[in-house]
Formats: sequence, C-alpha cells, structure tokens
Amino acid sequence: MSVWKPKKSPFWHMDFKVGRKRIHGTTKCRNEKEARAVARRRRSEENRKLVLQGGKVARDMTLAEAFDRYMNLKGKFTSAADDVERELNWILDQAGDDLLVTDFDDLLLEELVAKKRSLTRSWANDSKKLSPMTVNQTVTQLIKRVFNRVKKTWKIPLPDEPDYEIHMLKEAPRVRELSLDEEERLLEASAGTGYDELIKFILASGLRKADALITWDQVDLRAGVIRLMQKGDRPHEVRITPVIRSLLDRARGKDDEFVWTYVATNKSKRCPGGPGTIYPITYAGLHTAFRWIAKKAKVKNCRIHDLRKTAGSRFYRVTGDIVAVQIFLGHSNITITRKHYMHVVPLDIAKRLEACEAFYEGQRGKGGEIARAA
Repeated sequence: MSVWKPKKSPFWHMDFKVGRKRIHGTTKCRNEKEARAVARRRRSEENRKLVLQGGKVARDMTLAEAFDRYMNLKGKFTSAADDVERELNWILDQAGDDLLVTDFDDLLLEELVAKKRSLTRSWANDSKKLSPMTVNQTVTQLIKRVFNRVKKTWKIPLPDEPDYEIHMLKEAPRVRELSLDEEERLLEASAGTGYDELIKFILASGLRKADALITWDQVDLRAGVIRLMQKGDRPHEVRITPVIRSLLDRARGKDDEFVWTYVATNKSKRCPGGPGTIYPITYAGLHTAFRWIAKKAKVKNCRIHDLRKTAGSRFYRVTGDIVAVQIFLGHSNITITRKHYMHVVPLDIAKRLEACEAFYEGQRGKGGEIARAA
C-alpha cells in the first residue's frame, strides 16, 4: 500500500491492490498520517468483502493483507481488538505494507524486537522502557498468532518463518499483592461509583479484567456458578460464594444486559444522560477509571491485573494447594500457576516454621544438644 501527495492536489492519494482489484484515488486528507489511516480502513473493508465473497487467499500475500484478514476473521472478536490493531499497525509501519509474508524472517523479527525495546511507556508519562513481557506480547507472540493462521488456515507455506523462541525476552514474573490497607483505600476512593463493586468482584473471583465484565446470561444463580469463556476460548466456571452473591444482588436491576455499571459524574458523548445516569462499565472505561482510582487512593505500582494476582496469592496462602489455585484462576497449565504463586508462603507452612523455631529454641533453653533431623 502506498500513499503520496500529488503536486497539484492539496490531498494525499492512495494506491493498493486487494486480490485482482486495484484501489486508487484521493483520501481527502491533508496529512500523511490521516491518509494512511484512511487507506488502511479502505483496504480492510475491501479485504472483508473479498472474504465474504469467498475469494481465495493469494500465495503472494503481503503482510498488510495478512494483518487485515486476521483482524476481520479473528482479531476484531477479541476483547482487546483496538490494542491488537494498534500493535499490528506499528509492525506495518516498521516492516512496510508491501512486504510478502513469505519474506518475513528472523532478521526482521530481531529488528522489530530491538525497536520495540527502545520505546518508553507513553501511557505512564515517564522514561521507563517497555517491559520484556510487553515486547513479547506485542511483537513476537502477536506475529506468531497471525502466522499460525497464515500457515494452518490459509495454507500458505512460510519457508523463512522465524524461530519465535529465540526472540522471546526473559520475563521476570511480576510480584504484586495488595495489602488489606491498600484494598481498603481503593474501595474508599471508588465508593459509590460502581467501580468499587467490580473491584470486590475481581478480588473474590480472581478473573481477568476482560472476563470480569460479565453479563446476566452468564450468571446461573440456581446452579451457583458464573459460566464464561476465558483467554484461549476455554470454558471456565466461577463459584458464586456468599460475597459474590451479595454483589450480584446489589447489581440486579441496574442494567438488563451487563452486571457491572457505573454512575456518570458529568455529561459527555459517552454519557449523554448527564450526572447520576447509570451506564455499563466497559473494558476501556475500567482501564481509565482504575488508574484514576489508584492515584486517588495513593496506591502506587498497582494495575487492574494485580487484583487477580492478589486473589490468587490469598487463595494459595490459605489453602496451600497449588492445583486448587490453578482451577480457581483458570490457568491452562499448572506451570503458569507455579511461576506466579510459588513465592507465596502458605499459612500451614508458616505455622510449621514457627513450631520448628519453638522446638529448637526450647532445646537451646535446656542447654542440651540440638537434635539432628534424620
């Protein structure tokens, strides 16, 4: 895909092909950035039409066409569709729209990873670099997801496909558990907004941010469970405990479809009803609101996902059962659970340590030799 500005025109023009159809003409945009956005939307629309018409996938598919097709058939149905599209567009800006998928190799992936590592966290207004986990998720793992579809679904061979494992950066597991004092401050800062109820629900259920935004048709009060599809399209059940049941009871009647709602504080395009009007909590809205709540509560280094980590840590500390924690959190592999929660010391282990200390202190107090364990 190319965009350019003719000498005698105030607008940028576009030119690209989708299948056998050539798309060209003005974008009616006066700057390159807006023109590229218009061209990408148009190309995405044409690709979608081709898919609906049963068009065959060309063996000389470009990276841009592969990304468009992935978004139309898969990406747009995910909870983080906007984030995925933004990251795919960043990769296109670096690699070029016209690059063939068959030409994508280890060298290019290595360059993309290096460029991504040099970026700072734009959303945090600081100079810290992106974490290895973020780089892995937005470059290596994202490209792997698209190329898996290219190979397995669209049957296009990739002779120079990268070895993704060698490009994965080493991730240090994030260790962050809310103290009870921090939890109280978050709830106090969000009291009466509706977000306080959702925070309590995540702490009680251990669900991810996207999964926690449940609808009423997922709630089965008679069976005492909430049924949903988790990350990776895996079914998961949340037991309705007394705490969760009380939260659901308070939420009932506020919205016919969505369980969790918030109370608008001002009038805007998203809240045309003005202050006091109730609206469903959205994925993007929760992200923005939680940052504000954490700042107001003066709880530092806290993300929404830390609520899930807190739930998992507390569950393991009380039960000491790592398999139960895996089931509770819905991890696909117990290795993931061990990676993130084995640093937590269960209460029964702590009690045994205290008993061990008391025993040997008693031995020292008697002045006798300390018995050696066989």
